[in-house]
Amino acid sequence: MPVFQVSSKSIPSAMPPPRRRRRRLPREWDGVISISRSIVISVLLFGLPLVVWPFNGSNRKARQALDAFTGSMREVIDLTQLREGTLSVAQQMMQPAMVTLWVRLSAHQQEAAGDLAQTTCQVADDDPLLAYLLSHSGALEVERVQLASEALQDLNSQGAEILLPLVSQGELLGLLILWPRVKGQRYTLESFFLLGSLAQQVAQALRVVELVQEQQAQAIERERIEQELRTARSIQQSLLPTSLPDPADWQIAAYYKPAREVGGDFYDFLPFEDGRLGVVIGDVSGKGIPAAMLMSSTRSLLRAAAQMAASPGEVLARVNELLCADTLPSMFVTCFYALLDPISGKLHYANAGHDLPYRRSREDVRELYATGMPLGLLPGMQYEEREALVTAGEHILLYSDGLVEAHNPDREMFGFPRLKQLIVVSPSDTLGSSLIDFLLQELKCFTGEGWEQEDDITLVVLQRIAGSSLDVDQQLLTGRTMPARSATSRLTLLPF
Repeated sequence: MPVFQVSSKSIPSAMPPPRRRRRRLPREWDGVISISRSIVISVLLFGLPLVVWPFNGSNRKARQALDAFTGSMREVIDLTQLREGTLSVAQQMMQPAMVTLWVRLSAHQQEAAGDLAQTTCQVADDDPLLAYLLSHSGALEVERVQLASEALQDLNSQGAEILLPLVSQGELLGLLILWPRVKGQRYTLESFFLLGSLAQQVAQALRVVELVQEQQAQAIERERIEQELRTARSIQQSLLPTSLPDPADWQIAAYYKPAREVGGDFYDFLPFEDGRLGVVIGDVSGKGIPAAMLMSSTRSLLRAAAQMAASPGEVLARVNELLCADTLPSMFVTCFYALLDPISGKLHYANAGHDLPYRRSREDVRELYATGMPLGLLPGMQYEEREALVTAGEHILLYSDGLVEAHNPDREMFGFPRLKQLIVVSPSDTLGSSLIDFLLQELKCFTGEGWEQEDDITLVVLQRIAGSSLDVDQQLLTGRTMPARSATSRLTLLPF
């Protein structure tokens, strides 16, 4: 339903004279009169020397006021200034007892006009007056418009005499309404010509103001989004580890680069009193502040659950129950959580819908399989647990989908097969940080120089250094393996 903002201006203490009823010709003459008036106005508008304009003093003043208004409106981009200028010039030109301007509000302006309810009016979508105003240019006499229109009836009952549609590019931007002139003067053909010219000027100015307001609103929205992204990025980065753990005979490397539209990637390390190390990588659905806040909440819940439960599967199950109770249905978290025993090399892990990590051994490259639903989707989920024994020289690569879902200029995706093959062909003596550098260089070659990163990219590499002083059999003999733990035992986090 079209909504118009209404503003009016009247001559102080001026009471409009009663509108005199004209003796009307039969309705059959209305078409002839309308065509004749259009021809005359068109001739005058194009300046053809077929009509000699009988300017009297009042007409000259009206023309001067219109010319001055036209010149002043060339640089007007403020709606309030345009509205006040339009009302003032209409009053100067015609001396009506009252003049009213309706300006159509966009959907965005309607939302911002909540406190302007008393200065707006609504016209039904099916009111025939809207279509009539679009199809008739120039000044229209209210009493000659014969429509079954509620809006027209209201204007007629209020004493309005002239309607000036403000139309630009086939769109009704507003309506200028004039009441009877003071001192009993009538609106003449010359008045109609001047008012038609005024309507054209106001409609063009309204279009410019509308475009400027749209650009300003877009700029404000862009700044709001940029500020939200900066805030989300700040939240996200403040929660990432500031240093990496350094267990004996291991190298741990990590890489994180946020996309412009911040997602919810995160990784974390949880050192425990007994020497084991918790390793987490996850990805929150969505972007911006909601994703950053869910990431923060998930990280805190994981740290709390890790101290209450001994197994990765149980940790993920506890976090899932808590997230299901408070998370929006459209948001969820994929997460891989593992407990690493640096001495034995045993990796005990569970997966909540995250991309499968890769394990590079001397023989091949394999995924670390474990099934489980993402966190926060469905309550009552169980998470499969598995174990792997990482021997000297082996790598474990954890990553987020920002790597495998990157596209090249031909919209081809980097993909899992490519990643796996690159791990296979990487130098066998590559350190964890060097493996990350190698993969990023290959990603750059794949996407090209002009690539705009679409999603966060996170990489974590756990590498057991070749030539470690002890292998698994030696650890069993020397007693350096970690003691067995019961399913109900607790882990205590160390400061990190």
